[in-house]
Amino acid sequence: MRTIFQETLLGPVDLSSLAIDFPADVPRDAWPDFVKEGRDLGDPRYKEEPLKVSDLIDFKVFNDDFRVELDGVVAIEVNPIAESFRVTEGGSVISEFPLSVQMGSASPAESEKLISTLFVPPEFGVTFVGTSHGFDPAGKTSGFILWMGKRGVIVDPPPYTGDVLMRMGIAPRLIDSIILSHCHADHDAGSFQKILRSSNVRLITTPTILGSFLRKYAAISGFSEEFISNLFRFVPVKIGAPIRVHGGDITFQYSLHTIPCISFQAEYAGKTIAFSGDTCYNPELLAEMEANGTIGASRREQLMNFNFGPTSFCMRPACRRSTHRFHCLRSSTRARGRGCM
Repeated sequence: MRTIFQETLLGPVDLSSLAIDFPADVPRDAWPDFVKEGRDLGDPRYKEEPLKVSDLIDFKVFNDDFRVELDGVVAIEVNPIAESFRVTEGGSVISEFPLSVQMGSASPAESEKLISTLFVPPEFGVTFVGTSHGFDPAGKTSGFILWMGKRGVIVDPPPYTGDVLMRMGIAPRLIDSIILSHCHADHDAGSFQKILRSSNVRLITTPTILGSFLRKYAAISGFSEEFISNLFRFVPVKIGAPIRVHGGDITFQYSLHTIPCISFQAEYAGKTIAFSGDTCYNPELLAEMEANGTIGASRREQLMNFNFGPTSFCMRPACRRSTHRFHCLRSSTRARGRGCM
């Protein structure tokens, strides 16, 4: 459980292998210092001492009677007969909920009805499968399909993307790759689900983010990291070096976020689609971070100049938090449904 929260909230503990994410000619001052950057973006109370999981969560363990006391008054116990958790206060039951829940899915009738209108992918473009954020209980988290050469690369797929694709008439076989931007739950949960439901899918991300993903989902699922890694083909990202995908090029950078997170620009047939990833674009803050030694001059320049070239289409994830602020000088969108260029 600690591993899950560590990777989700704070990122990797060991960053000694960060060099593998970069080509040899990238200057060291262009590398992110994730610990320092996370500190400057996080709670001011933890500026001096790094934030730890134990600062956020007090773990309580059930005793042999499957009961745990929270504060001497409130307790949680397992009711084996009703197969539920029971919350008591002063000996009185104040709440009870099942040990497990069944998640919903699209009904076959709904899927069959809508799949009759098959989607024809564009040569180069995007289709949104989610346009909300992780704090919205009713919406789908941000995720989209990047079409290149009429083949799909899905970026941070929301949970149950397979059902969404069926309702949109998009054949899953058209999507053969996943880009995983980072390991916050509103971005990686659907990736794990897609990996489990697909065969021979490619996972595109940096080795650092992949390591975090494997540790997290090994802890969640009980599968070994080796077992999970055998479910997909890993395509390692080298920051700043383009990757050839379906006749186009995708170039990645590390964005400014509380855990390792990538942005990218995709180029195809003379057009460009840019994705900021979760980031904080704030020139004043970047200048301050360079002045106090959190980032180097090359890192600041890269963060300042993301996507300020001749970009055809620019996107950023939907979020309400200040650490995700981004302003695209060319164009921006939160469009819904199908999109193409």
